Amino acid sequence: MRKPALHRVLLIIGLFTITSRHLTAGIQAEAEAVIQSVFNKEHHIIQFDPLALSPAERHQAETKTGQRFILDQIYLWIIYDSTALAGIAVLDNVRGKAQPITYLVVYTPDLVVKQVHIIKYREQIGGAVQNQRWLGQFSGYRDQANETLSLGGAIDGITGATISADAITRGVARMTAYLNALNFNEIIHRAEK
Repeated sequence: MRKPALHRVLLIIGLFTITSRHLTAGIQAEAEAVIQSVFNKEHHIIQFDPLALSPAERHQAETKTGQRFILDQIYLWIIYDSTALAGIAVLDNVRGKAQPITYLVVYTPDLVVKQVHIIKYREQIGGAVQNQRWLGQFSGYRDQANETLSLGGAIDGITGATISADAITRGVARMTAYLNALNFNEIIHRAEK
């Protein structure tokens, strides 16, 4: 089997394991553990199984960042404290060199990136993108009309992990652009359906 064909087969197998209507127990548990670590235990997480992507906003985010969504859905958690919205967390996938990379972005209520975590890294090389010091560069990022987050710009690259680092960088920018194209009330309303 030729190498490109093998990569396509591996990508399809990887996507098959994450595209069911429900997250696997391990991915869901790990995502929720990360969310709990970002917010204190007093916050209540409400999980909404997959949120279908809106076509117009999807196209806008993909055009801005030059990266397509792999799936037609994302997984969304809305985090409340006792009195108000504390933030949201979104689980999505980007394509690495040959395998999908599952990542979680935690946002403030103003859609500013609070933290980014790699939930599932399937590649044999390039695993340095899981380093919290590198992922910390995304904290404070917010989508702006005239600016796109880019590797080598606001985000430093990683030797030996260029493809994965670029995929994660574009993925965070794409997700943030997508969420900003919607308004929060629409996000919450769509998630509640």
